Amino acid sequence: MSGFNLQRRPAVRSLGLLAAGILLGSIVPFRSSCILLLLIVLFLLFGLFLLLKKRLVGDGLLILLVLAAGLYLQLHQREVSAGKKLDPIREEPIWIAGRVESEPVRKEKKISFVLNTEILKWAGHEDRTGRRILITLRGLAGRSNPLKIQCGSGIVGRATIQPFPIQRNAGEFDYGRYLTLNDIQGIATIAAPEDFVVKNVSPYSSFGAFVGLLQRSLYGIIDHFHTPEQASFLKGVILGYRADLSNEIKQSFMNTGTIHILAVSGSNVAVIVLIIYSVFGFLRLPRRLSGAATILGIVLFTFITGASPSVVRAAIMATVILLGTTFERKADVYNSLSVAAIIILVMDSNALFDVGFQLSFAAVLSIVSIYPVLAKLIARIPERFEEIKGIDYVLKLFAVSLAAQIGTLPFTAYYFGRVSLISLLANLIVVPLSGLNVLLGVATVAVSLVSPFLASCYASLNKIAVDFLLGFVKVAGNVPYAYAETLQFGLFGAVFYYGIVVVLLHGTNPKVVKWGLVTSLAFLTVYFGKQIVDHRNGVLRVTILDVGQGDAILIEPPNHRNILVDAGPRQYKYDAGERVIVPFLHRLGIKELDAVVVTHSHSDHIGGIVSVFRNVAVRDLLEADVGASSAMYRNTKEAVRLAGGVIKQTRQGECVDVDPAVRLYVLHPTLPRDLHKSLNNTSIVLKLKYGATSAMLSGDAETDAEVCMRDRYGTFLASDILKVGHHGSSTSSSAGFLRFVRPAAAIISVGTRNRFGHPSQGTIGRLTKLGSQVFRTDREGALVFESDGYSWWQYDWREHSRLKFPDRAEG
Repeated sequence: MSGFNLQRRPAVRSLGLLAAGILLGSIVPFRSSCILLLLIVLFLLFGLFLLLKKRLVGDGLLILLVLAAGLYLQLHQREVSAGKKLDPIREEPIWIAGRVESEPVRKEKKISFVLNTEILKWAGHEDRTGRRILITLRGLAGRSNPLKIQCGSGIVGRATIQPFPIQRNAGEFDYGRYLTLNDIQGIATIAAPEDFVVKNVSPYSSFGAFVGLLQRSLYGIIDHFHTPEQASFLKGVILGYRADLSNEIKQSFMNTGTIHILAVSGSNVAVIVLIIYSVFGFLRLPRRLSGAATILGIVLFTFITGASPSVVRAAIMATVILLGTTFERKADVYNSLSVAAIIILVMDSNALFDVGFQLSFAAVLSIVSIYPVLAKLIARIPERFEEIKGIDYVLKLFAVSLAAQIGTLPFTAYYFGRVSLISLLANLIVVPLSGLNVLLGVATVAVSLVSPFLASCYASLNKIAVDFLLGFVKVAGNVPYAYAETLQFGLFGAVFYYGIVVVLLHGTNPKVVKWGLVTSLAFLTVYFGKQIVDHRNGVLRVTILDVGQGDAILIEPPNHRNILVDAGPRQYKYDAGERVIVPFLHRLGIKELDAVVVTHSHSDHIGGIVSVFRNVAVRDLLEADVGASSAMYRNTKEAVRLAGGVIKQTRQGECVDVDPAVRLYVLHPTLPRDLHKSLNNTSIVLKLKYGATSAMLSGDAETDAEVCMRDRYGTFLASDILKVGHHGSSTSSSAGFLRFVRPAAAIISVGTRNRFGHPSQGTIGRLTKLGSQVFRTDREGALVFESDGYSWWQYDWREHSRLKFPDRAEG
């Protein structure tokens, strides 16, 4: 670090400025045309001062020029993506024609692929703008790939354009952003194979079709020599095709901190370079010819593996090194790495925000900069230990793994919400074994073209290695405390962490120690200052989580005594508690809930309770004693008891102890048991009152319950916010009830395209006629409202802004 000289590394400086410009372009509202004009002016001025030999001014202009270039690239990329984006207000039928751009991926009863459109027709409109659309073909129960859809195939047929995905809850994976970063401009579904026709073309008609043919051939060879589980792993680790990997295997690699080996990267490129260069060297061909052939092989391998950032980075670096070797020029690794990054960002500025790009470059940079420091420590080991056979190799491998882990830890902590505690030991076994898998796998594929018998021998050896590796990862991933959750890790933590790392690794340099400590302390001060400013002083927050077709509401009073009302559904492969609620609570730093209120025992309200009690400390569970007896309800109560929770009954007229300034009234049901025919009408209905503001949470209460409350409470029902009963069904939100409530905001917690047809248009009409502003979780995701006791604001957690709205409907 002390010897790091930016003057000798112009590519590093240029990368920093370009990245800064791209980051700036992601937040400013400028038009790219204005920045393009600025670029031209800066370029002309730079040329002028260069001719006048005004170096100082020229250097300053060059800095502005590169910064502006990054700004322009991102703004232009954003405008192009926005112009091509297909995001209808409602799902629309569309006639579509185009060419398949990616190898189709089969998942259960559907196939997905990217289609590069040639023509789109809908509602009298015709569009010939080329767009990349993610197509999902459904209706494939019991069928294989219909009509042999392949990369390069032509597709013509009927499809339905779907709304572009949004981030459903704060902090969750943003699938829509992921698609945008991968240049996907729309999503469409084809209902059945009968709705389209395939025009297969020669695999040699285009480069994409030819690459698709190569991919299928390679996948077929691997499938032929291995079992499905072995083949799915080898296709992932060698060729980057991970669609066949089971979720169990992916989770095991994630838990052990070895998920990086499933991303094709530098080690794969190194194997390809080694094989090609060795073959040409064995044939004693000229160095330049060998170098050129190896570069062509690298380019082809890059396209076959999908040209991910890690592969492109490795390919560019390998090409730079090969060119340097060919022309006898020594390449600087930092410059080579920066050149690779610049090329990727110029081609696609969105790559800067891609987790694969960030992890790939962080890992390599960490190994390059941190490993030499660790190697010096290894060199200090007493000589008597060096006599142990293999100890030097193991220590160096450990040092490489440790260097990569140190550098990428903030990224893995932020993106995956967990850090593996056994990753260092796991990598000592997994990294060498996966390298052997790649080498044997490539040998199997290459030799199969000449000798199937010899290929089967290589494959047999690889089977043993793959089975051992997968078995080890599965066992290690399930070890207690194999990983730690880091859902609260963010920018401030990352900067502080890197500052400490720099100080520890370069503590002998006074300047490094001083600036490292100053930077870390400065960010630590800003962090705690932000925490003080963000402290919920006198503010009540109500969050209606998006859990699909169900309810889950978090109430955060000013004193931080948090209450959860319902916990969403639990279905096959989906547990709202595990998937949404627990991670959300942990991201907020909430380790304890004062109470969980179960409005009633339907599965879409109690499904996630078990996961909540297993992962969060809960004092009390409040329920209405209505004699529910479903299996899920019994399992829920048993889980609560095992977790040490206390089950309490509540009734109409009681007040839940929340906060001295906050009242949580129970308006329904009456006890002993309500004798309503519908369990929905036994729902606990709560009225939350804070100062002059109020909100009503009505569970799944239907008309019978509404009539009871209307007759008993009358004008006391008036509330600024209403969580609409029973997901907006036609059996709730009766006109008579709404006339007393008169909510300014009506919130409907409902699942996208749910099979019940919720919400009812009649309910929407009654709320709209009343003047209520209707919010829906299926369209807007999670909804957050804040009150200071005088007024309500809607908090936009995506834009970090607040919008005030009227306290009561006018109707």
